[in-house]
Amino acid sequence: MSKKTLSEICNNSLTDSKAEDLLVLDVENISSFADKIIIATATSNRHALSVSEKLVESLKENKFNILGVEGEIDSGWVLVDCGDIVVNIMKKEQRDFYDLEGLWGEKNSIYSRKLMIIKIISIGNKLNTWEQDSINFYLKQLPKNLKIEFVNLKSHQNPNYSESEVIKKESQLIMSKLSKDDFIIAFDMNGDQICSKKFSDLIFNNQESDKTITFVIGGSFGLSSEIKDNSNKVLSASLFTFPHRLFRLILVEQIYRAHTIVNNMPYHK
Repeated sequence: MSKKTLSEICNNSLTDSKAEDLLVLDVENISSFADKIIIATATSNRHALSVSEKLVESLKENKFNILGVEGEIDSGWVLVDCGDIVVNIMKKEQRDFYDLEGLWGEKNSIYSRKLMIIKIISIGNKLNTWEQDSINFYLKQLPKNLKIEFVNLKSHQNPNYSESEVIKKESQLIMSKLSKDDFIIAFDMNGDQICSKKFSDLIFNNQESDKTITFVIGGSFGLSSEIKDNSNKVLSASLFTFPHRLFRLILVEQIYRAHTIVNNMPYHK
């Protein structure tokens, strides 16, 4: 099997075991013992042990040799040596203290660790329980330098207002939440349709600009021409029509997918 397959097995196992903040470091040119180092955060000592045990089990099932497993249950750090890939499963306290990212250098990360803030402005109700739980499933797997903020604005639909009046009122509300320094991506049925790879490029190519990426989701009647004209990009997610609650979840999933594409993780196939 190839190194890519080994990487896929490691990443899949860590994700399935609910390890958080996965980071892949390419150390092939600076290390004599491994091509890649994977770092993942566990929520407790027992979780770290469980994650490592499931990883070892998965590697054995796929007939990979394991060179060694190091770390005690109360240490908060378990290392699984897979040969070409070394996996470090660490509690947050140990990860912050030993700072393996700093030791091996941020420049060797598959993608930049610079702080990125993504804001999602939408017309609609606050997140309900199932929506929040579903979105949290993806948020917990994002790296700690990628923050997503939600701004949920109340709809102005009212029998006393015409469609154009509703659009105007909702768009004014949205405009009050936008900053001139934002990189604004609005969603509209007539916008550009792009694939997940290009969506990933769109997000992470803006990471070095220090601009907040702001996604704008209008109400049932859509967005005003003013908002679309002032957006840096106008996208159409699909020719299908989605309910707002579902679309917010789809957008978060696509942001997570973009992260896995840039980080060469096997989630995107």
